[in-house]
Amino acid sequence: MDMNDLDIRSLFPPPAEEDWRAAAEKLLKGKPFRETLFSQTDEGLTLSPIYWPGGEPLRVMPGRGKRHWELAQTLYAGNDTFNRRAREALQNGQTALRLDLDVSSQWGSAPPHIPGRMGSIHLTEAAALDELLANIDPAKTPLYFDALNRPAEIAGAIKVFLEKRGCKNAGGGLGADPLSGALRYGGFPTDWPMQAEGMQKAAEILRDFPEFDLVTIHADIIHNSGGHKVRQLAYFLSVAANYFRLLSRDAAADPPPGGWRLRLAAGNEQFAEIAKFRAARLLWRNLLHAFDLDEKNYPLAIDAVTSWRYMTLFDPWVNMIRATGQAFAAVIGGCDSLDVLPFDLALGRPDAFSLRQARNISVILSEESYLGKVREPAGGSAYLDNLTREMAGEAWRLFQHMEEQGGILSLIREGRWQKDIREEAAREERDYEEGRRKAIGSNVFPNPAEKRPTKAGPGLQVNILPGPAAEAVEPLPEKRALADFEERRLREETE
Repeated sequence: MDMNDLDIRSLFPPPAEEDWRAAAEKLLKGKPFRETLFSQTDEGLTLSPIYWPGGEPLRVMPGRGKRHWELAQTLYAGNDTFNRRAREALQNGQTALRLDLDVSSQWGSAPPHIPGRMGSIHLTEAAALDELLANIDPAKTPLYFDALNRPAEIAGAIKVFLEKRGCKNAGGGLGADPLSGALRYGGFPTDWPMQAEGMQKAAEILRDFPEFDLVTIHADIIHNSGGHKVRQLAYFLSVAANYFRLLSRDAAADPPPGGWRLRLAAGNEQFAEIAKFRAARLLWRNLLHAFDLDEKNYPLAIDAVTSWRYMTLFDPWVNMIRATGQAFAAVIGGCDSLDVLPFDLALGRPDAFSLRQARNISVILSEESYLGKVREPAGGSAYLDNLTREMAGEAWRLFQHMEEQGGILSLIREGRWQKDIREEAAREERDYEEGRRKAIGSNVFPNPAEKRPTKAGPGLQVNILPGPAAEAVEPLPEKRALADFEERRLREETE
């Protein structure tokens, strides 16, 4: 018989759903079927024990070239050490640079709220980039900034630097996002019309650099503050809709075309996180359709970062395992760049070993696990397709509800957005306190004799005092889920 004529389905017909359920109930020996085999996510989505293929498989990845993501580690360096660390990283597998700006570069001199984690690169004048990027070719190395509330100022410095280098085709992103900046720092440094004007000025400044993206929506702030996955996606949509309107010069105009970026954190629930990343692309297409915009003119890049929220201080080596699973989910979900947090970040300033280990996670996933060779590794999975569609649907419904309430700007100004996330975060933290959620080495299987790595200090700190804002809003502090639990355990160790 010609093997091409062999009909596998006739020899091994696929089982019907009813047959599978009958076999499952027999194995359960009287235990309730639904209560035993079905579970609920934090977002209210029901996870089934098995999914049956139905309809065409989802294809969410854009059809451009082969699968590849930029390795874009944060280097946790100041102006004096960044260039050396950057050149070392580029020689050892890193392919893009993330310039982690300080508070005065992102917001201003004295914001109302001082975040627990801040960058140390000071960029208030163009000349600083000459030193930061000496002997680094911007035509070959994408540069990612987090301008937040000062897009025009940072864009101006970038333009001067790139023109001096004669580089019009530099890739990267400015990271403009004044709404996320307001949540991070507790307000707007100028009134909202001036913030909008700054976005429009930045768009004009970068017009001659078509490969340099203007906006990065920082939905990782929502994750690290305790907001669940559907809320992160709805935030992305509502902020993007706000910026579409803001960047349109008049009612009939479209926002300037070009790349848009989403910074999305990857958490611990691997399959749900894969679905979250895939859902972001479905939702982007839906949003563009709603605004009657052509997807070819508005490509979306997703910058993934592993979770600060689920990083632990105790038994920090387990963070290597967590970060690997989170990075895997981001890659399978289709990220365009990846930033793996060093395993010892909760203890203080990362050292050369932890930075190298974080970078190597991405290298191993790409080169040794061959994930960089597969165009759409989640394609064809009925489970992930169903979960992706459900998550996208819930996020779209929440987004529509937010728009009916006036949009994300109104919700942030009134504090309703922050209140909902605080409640979600508190529920999750109670689950860790009471053991319903488990973190190895922290609230289960602790090691009383543990010897943790000694760090130089409590991380990168900027000695600034809080000040007033042109318009204050309630901040949204990023907080590790086990921070309070660990503080009590540390006190017990010293008593």
